Amino acid sequence: MSVHYFNLAALCMTTLLCTPCRGQQAPTPTSGYVLPDGSIRIIGAPESEGIVHALNVLFEQSHPSLHLKFEKSNTLGSIDSLIFDATLVAPVVAPYGGGIAYSDIVKAPPFSIRIAHASVSPTAAFSPLAVIVNPANPMDKISMDQLASIFSKPLRSPVFSHWRQLNVAGPLLLQPVSPAGLPWTDHYTSDDPAFGDDVFLRRFNGAAPADTYRMFQTYREVAAFVAANSAAIGIVALNQITPGVKVLGITDGPSAKVRIPSAAEIRSGHYPLDRYVYLYARVPKGKPMDALALAYLQLALSPEGQAAIAAEYEGYLPLNPTEVAEEQSKFE
Repeated sequence: MSVHYFNLAALCMTTLLCTPCRGQQAPTPTSGYVLPDGSIRIIGAPESEGIVHALNVLFEQSHPSLHLKFEKSNTLGSIDSLIFDATLVAPVVAPYGGGIAYSDIVKAPPFSIRIAHASVSPTAAFSPLAVIVNPANPMDKISMDQLASIFSKPLRSPVFSHWRQLNVAGPLLLQPVSPAGLPWTDHYTSDDPAFGDDVFLRRFNGAAPADTYRMFQTYREVAAFVAANSAAIGIVALNQITPGVKVLGITDGPSAKVRIPSAAEIRSGHYPLDRYVYLYARVPKGKPMDALALAYLQLALSPEGQAAIAAEYEGYLPLNPTEVAEEQSKFE
């Protein structure tokens, strides 16, 4: 379970991010992430495969003696592999706060950086979320507080169960709100197991769904339900929106700027239902990070790494300069 370190003097460590140099030493055979053939294993979420491939190509160019191999797993499998030093880094699409197994074995919190925004491309496996209503609904924006009061059971906030509470007039005035989305827990099968944690745990502060919440297995089913019901409102992946629904702008408060889910708005870092791709690294208590893992994380945040992510075939969006600086500061 030891962590291995190599001579990184040539990595220009006077700056946090720079182009990785050539000729780095290979990991020793006792590194858990080294496979029998000498290649280096990276176990990550399937959604991260394109990004990891792009970064691996770049990494191997600056480390010509190394070969990196990507293996798919879910977020839990990727993190578990990190615990036991079986992966160089853990690329995942959901934040991980640590658990008993992690703290008992590694005895230090997980180290993570964001490396990209989710993709708006229709072919991508991981996209930001969007709020949709039926075109008959006159609303064009909604706040995060209102969303929480529609979809969940907030303890100290009003529950919005009817459209009149949201100042929607006309035929919907007396209609009950019909919220819809994917399962709020990954105990149910769906095409996005991260949905429940992303929405109910992180956005709605761990609140349970409202009694009227309709769960579907796929985003297309959610969109179809909203398209067929004038009183419905749904949360779906932005790249899974189908004709027959209207996308709402989102605010963080009554007077806040309305954020529309466009690529430019998402990359600005201000869209409330944005999602990110993360890299996690194993840093045992009292020890520095594994040198190859450090080099890989720094590469992902370098101009070259962000350019490789921007060119990746699934259309994941690179971080903006402020976000890069925020992630870079974690190495200090």
